[in-house]
Amino acid sequence: MSCTSLLTSMLLVLLSWPSAYSESHQLEAITSSSIVEGIRSSNSCCDGLASDIASTLASIDGEYRPNLVQLLYDDKHEETAAGLSQTLSSEMFGFMVVQYETSIKTAKKLINSAWGKTLLLVLCSPSIILDMFSVIRLNYLDSHFVSWLVVLRGNEDLNAVLVGLNGLVFEGTRVTVVAEVAKGLPVVFTDAMDSDGVTRLHDQGSWGKPVESKRKHLIDLLEPDEERSINMKGRVLNVTALERMPHFGISPPNPDGSVNATGGFELMILQTLGSIFNFTFRVIVPADGSFGNPLPNGKVTGMIGLVARREASLAFGGVTLTDERGKVIDFSIPFYQGYLTIFSTPPKEKNRALAVLSPFTYEVWIGIILSTAVIGPILFGVSKAATRMKASESSPSEQNYAFNMFRNIVNQGNSLTLGLWSERIILLCWFLFCLVCSALYSGTLTAVLVVPAYEKPINSLQDLPQAVKRGMTLLVNGATTHEFIFKEAKKGSSKIPGPCSTTRTDQRVL
Repeated sequence: MSCTSLLTSMLLVLLSWPSAYSESHQLEAITSSSIVEGIRSSNSCCDGLASDIASTLASIDGEYRPNLVQLLYDDKHEETAAGLSQTLSSEMFGFMVVQYETSIKTAKKLINSAWGKTLLLVLCSPSIILDMFSVIRLNYLDSHFVSWLVVLRGNEDLNAVLVGLNGLVFEGTRVTVVAEVAKGLPVVFTDAMDSDGVTRLHDQGSWGKPVESKRKHLIDLLEPDEERSINMKGRVLNVTALERMPHFGISPPNPDGSVNATGGFELMILQTLGSIFNFTFRVIVPADGSFGNPLPNGKVTGMIGLVARREASLAFGGVTLTDERGKVIDFSIPFYQGYLTIFSTPPKEKNRALAVLSPFTYEVWIGIILSTAVIGPILFGVSKAATRMKASESSPSEQNYAFNMFRNIVNQGNSLTLGLWSERIILLCWFLFCLVCSALYSGTLTAVLVVPAYEKPINSLQDLPQAVKRGMTLLVNGATTHEFIFKEAKKGSSKIPGPCSTTRTDQRVL
């Protein structure tokens, strides 16, 4: 994640809903009154809170309307879930019902099934809810596509969830908790990152009667909070970077092991964003001193790993975009185009022992030999066919034709006397071919003998595979994008058919 990833992070992580998907996924909405009536008539176990939730979901329209609603329930809420699913499955959005099995299996199913704007409606006991979020955090299964709407009953369940979720929810995983604790209006809590960097659930007042808030309805809580997205309240973000000017400069380690940012245009962008969104930052350097990549065993190294594990919010220093890195972190829009410099040993002078063959490639030599071998029999066949029609005329033998064609290719005359126009035309074409081959061969051979010939140099990525085939070993800077590309490429000019070694280079040199 490069420096302007903060813009993407603010939009994708701090805002709740990503941009809408294509219109092909938008289903027609029905009126909220029909939802409520449907629930009341279909299943008596669906109480007023469930009806109100369904009514609210049906009233969401426009760009904040979910593409998919997932209903997660456990054994204790099976009847309530059945009533909701009967009404919602065919009436609104895309709809999916998931019964809780195990935390890891259920979490993977929910997250992997999410697409577009997904609302996850949870009807589960507090212990299952806390286990789900623990598994999601431990396995980094969160998705900015998903928003959670948790429905609880009673003060005991509410207090258990409020305490258990503190510090457990990833920043950007939007969670809304609705609890019916008395006969009055349900209370509503939403998550937010506090200035100390801990995610907590905050009281938004009663549903319909917010306390010290402009929000007046649950539908507002399911939409982006602009205040949260533009004011980070002076938070201190962890930013990981490597010394790589002119992108980002880092001072030598301080006595306490910390480092300071010293310069670079990415630092200027970060400081500007900090002043706009009201945050400060500290710079941390990855222990392995590398940019990092996902490994086959599931681990992620370097700066990419720090961001993927949420140990850092942003990564700087000219990080290159790759598909594999994009699977574990989010990238900003590219803002800098770099270049690759290839160093190689000087091309060696070619061996002159076979200089007589050097003017032509082996493909050309094969073509000349085959042409010389077949032109004699072809000319003999044409002559034979013509003499059959004119019995009084005779033609030379096949061996005579073949020998004279060979004489022509080595710049010797021939002793053939041809009276047929078909033979003369073929022989004329052959003479022209021999003339061109002779001129090209003699001119190129003279140049090769006068000016020393060298092996083909490495001028582009397309030359690397051939250089490796000639015995060269590719050496790249370890733990960089180049190492990953050359070692993992399956096709194209980056696929190296030989050894690829790595070395560690001081980034300051670069």
